[in-house]
Amino acid sequence: MGVIKTSDIIVIGAGVIGNAVASYLSQFSDAKILLLERNHLCTGSTSLSASLVTKLRSKTDFIPLVGETHEAVKRMEIKFGESLGERRVGCLHLAASETSVRELDILIDIARSFDIAFEPFPQERIRKEVPWIDSEKIQDAVFVPDEFYIDGAMLGTAFFREAKRHGIDHKFNTSVSEIILEAEKVIGVKTS
Repeated sequence: MGVIKTSDIIVIGAGVIGNAVASYLSQFSDAKILLLERNHLCTGSTSLSASLVTKLRSKTDFIPLVGETHEAVKRMEIKFGESLGERRVGCLHLAASETSVRELDILIDIARSFDIAFEPFPQERIRKEVPWIDSEKIQDAVFVPDEFYIDGAMLGTAFFREAKRHGIDHKFNTSVSEIILEAEKVIGVKTS
C-alpha cells in the first residue's frame, strides 16, 4: 500500500464537534483539511443529543466555549441568511436540599463573575409557570433566560457548510481503522 498525502490536517468525525473544529481550522489556517466520517454527516451521537447550549455551568472552563457557540450560531445565521432553529427557552436551576442550595449559590456567583444574566424564580412563579414541579420542595431557584437548545444535526450541518465554504475536503462512509505514528508523531490514518 502506498502513502498518498492528501491533507495537512485530518479531522475524524463529522458531528457537531468535528465540523466545528474543521470550520474554525479552515478559517484560521491555510492548511489543507480533510474531514473523515464513517457514516454520513451528523448521523452519530450528534443526531441523538439533547443539544442544550447552556452557558451557566459549574465547570467554568466550558463557559467561554459555550459563549463562542452562542456567537457562532448568530454568525452563521447572518452568513447563511436563515435560522438554525435555536429555541431560546432559558434554563431553570432548582435547589431542593441544603447541598443543592449551596451549589446554586456557587452557580449564582459564577453567573455574576461571567456576566451571565439570571433572575430569581420564586415559588409562586414555579406554581404558575411550571405547575408539574412540587414548588413546596423547592428551596431556591434561578432562571437563566438566554440559554437555548438547537437541533444538533442543524448546528453540525451549519458548521460543515461553513467549513466547505473555506475549502475543506471531506470523505463520508470512510472508517478510520488506525492512526499511523512515526516517532510519536501522527503521520496519517488508515481508512476503509
